[in-house]
Amino acid sequence: MSSRSMVHRNGRRLATTLVLVLIIVAIVVAVKVYLADVPVAVVKGNSMFPLLREGDVVFIVRSNPREIKEGDVIVFWTPDNAMLVIHRVIEVVEVDSTPYYVTKGDNNLFRDVYYPVGVPHSKVVGKVASVGNSVYKIPYMGYITLIFRH
Repeated sequence: MSSRSMVHRNGRRLATTLVLVLIIVAIVVAVKVYLADVPVAVVKGNSMFPLLREGDVVFIVRSNPREIKEGDVIVFWTPDNAMLVIHRVIEVVEVDSTPYYVTKGDNNLFRDVYYPVGVPHSKVVGKVASVGNSVYKIPYMGYITLIFRH
């Protein structure tokens, strides 16, 4: 067997292995999203573009009320608990010593109006894990879960 055909065969094996690994990772992420206590979330929509794109998987870090600051990206429930939203905190407002988070999608023109004052901490799942302005994400890996949701 020539060395060229061995390289070609080994390249196919490597490609097949990589595809299988990606499928396994996608299945693990899908299971975690559906069965876990929301340690990860899948981005749907383009309100946080270009930082986050539809299908990105983000990791959530639980935070106490005083740890969330302006500029943080948080994950919170809508008032009816029907949907999770991933948006940036643009202002922290205190009412009777209780913080509320005014939020906005980076790609949106206006602040969110889900809550009149801001998102109460009771509706916050956590902050998107990040270092500086870079969030930890797995690009496009969540598309498999978005397909199953429709």
